[in-house]
Amino acid sequence: MRSFEVLAVLAAIAKAASAQAKCVTDEPTAEILSVIDDLRAKERHVVSARQAGNLTVPVYFHAVVSPGQENLIPEEQLDLQFATLAADFAPNGIHLTHAGSTRTVDASLAQGPFGGGDDFQAFLRSHRQGDYGTLNMYFYTDMDPGVSGYCRLPAWGGAEEPWIWDDGCHILAATLPGEGEYLGKTATHEAGHWFGLLHTFQGNSCNPFAGDMVDDTPQERVSSSGCQIGKDSCPDVPGLDPIHNYMDYSADTCVTEFTPGQAVRMHDMYSSLRTNLASK
Repeated sequence: MRSFEVLAVLAAIAKAASAQAKCVTDEPTAEILSVIDDLRAKERHVVSARQAGNLTVPVYFHAVVSPGQENLIPEEQLDLQFATLAADFAPNGIHLTHAGSTRTVDASLAQGPFGGGDDFQAFLRSHRQGDYGTLNMYFYTDMDPGVSGYCRLPAWGGAEEPWIWDDGCHILAATLPGEGEYLGKTATHEAGHWFGLLHTFQGNSCNPFAGDMVDDTPQERVSSSGCQIGKDSCPDVPGLDPIHNYMDYSADTCVTEFTPGQAVRMHDMYSSLRTNLASK
């Protein structure tokens, strides 16, 4: 299949998925919320954010395609996705390095993690690389188009067997940067979860003690779509909704940032839960 045909197929898939695709990352457990609450209290005493470049994280990409679609997810597209991902995290003192890639052709596995089974667990065991501080991202051609991505939040015990094999981010290939409306920001959003960030609209509440528990992201009761300039779902509390934040649901063309508070949170969650833990 020629490169322009590949991009046309991906663009068609992306168009079909765009209206409904959502992140389905699990809700944080009470244990993780307790960790976040403790970190939030400590972060309020932080005088300045982390210095740029003081955290280096290896990243592995895994492309999973169905037979007959071997040319989907070309290496050039993965390279563009990594460049986008690295550029989005670099201003936050997080340096991502592309440690390697794999490619798997399998009709069942190309449907992604939902439904799973022994074959999928065996796939994760044979392909996941590195320790708990290593980010593994899987891209699937045939994942449910209603799901844009899914990623594991960090957790106590996550580095141990068998939990470490499930650690990583699973992403619909149609969201990779190409000729469609997607610019690769789904991977940025999911990686934000991997570093410990919650949705900016977490809990769908205007309660200042709820939400994503980061002080400099305004409260948001309803997730965003498109680029809703001036959106304010919590008019009785300061600030407009953070529609440009990577952890909202705005269009790829609209999202541009993590806040300084989110940057500190990612560093703190990584050092608290992902560093110096049991390795593969």
